[in-house]
Amino acid sequence: MRRAIAEALGSLPGAVSVKATTNEGLGAIGRGEGSAAFAVGLRVAAAGRPAGGAVVMRIGVGYDVHRLAPGRPLVLGGVTIPYERGLDGHSDADVVLHALAD
Repeated sequence: MRRAIAEALGSLPGAVSVKATTNEGLGAIGRGEGSAAFAVGLRVAAAGRPAGGAVVMRIGVGYDVHRLAPGRPLVLGGVTIPYERGLDGHSDADVVLHALAD
């Protein structure tokens, strides 16, 4: 998953950290009828700046949620995970990459 996210961001896998947790007791998500993802991104670029120049820093927070549905692939962070249901949506419904894109 780190590799897929790093590729989507144009970064190295070692610069990507992933933390997963559950949403027990939170409605459809807690009942296992869907999946949600929060993403917090921090990107620091110091290369190419003049000596003594400012470091460019970007911080973002994203969120995405989709219901689980039969007959759909479960794709999280660009990785297909074997499961009897997948995330439903008009696209690939990858909550991890969509939260990162936000």
